[in-house]
Amino acid sequence: SIAVELHHAQHSPGKITAYRFSAFQFLESDNETKYIFDDMDKKGIYLIVGIVATVVFWVCRVEVYEGLFQAPGFSDAMYNHGVYGLVSGITAAMAWIAAGVFYYLINSVRFARWWHWLSIGAVVCLLAPMVCFMVNSSIFDAENISYDAEMISFEGVNLVVTAVLYVVASFAIRWWSTNCRHTPFPQ
Repeated sequence: SIAVELHHAQHSPGKITAYRFSAFQFLESDNETKYIFDDMDKKGIYLIVGIVATVVFWVCRVEVYEGLFQAPGFSDAMYNHGVYGLVSGITAAMAWIAAGVFYYLINSVRFARWWHWLSIGAVVCLLAPMVCFMVNSSIFDAENISYDAEMISFEGVNLVVTAVLYVVASFAIRWWSTNCRHTPFPQ
């Protein structure tokens, strides 16, 4: 049996005793005992997993993008000019910002349906590749390199990557939202 108690509180009328441990919360009310997983630990785990997944994406950005789309010459130019780092940073930042806007700036009961979440995701999935296309164009135009068809195909892949990062960010940060934490899926 566990004998270590980090917190013990005795409340009178109703005889409720609460014991709080690092991962679980035990509540005793008269003869009934409930074991409830501590929400703060679950929320923290989701946040850490989301951040780690995004950092792993950024660290492995070249492998991810070249694994999904590779064109002779274009992939070399993207790598040699450091465009993969810019594109992955812009994509990750826009996905996390969009999730933050939905869960904390909008945060409305009237705007807490799955299709509202999906509409914000669709906007960021279209906007991020457009911004990245403009960044790619400006870098390649400055170097007098032309890969217009390849850039369009690459940004199609970037649209999918943006969608995945938006879902990761949503599940990482939604738990602290007051009105939208159950969107797009209930707990």
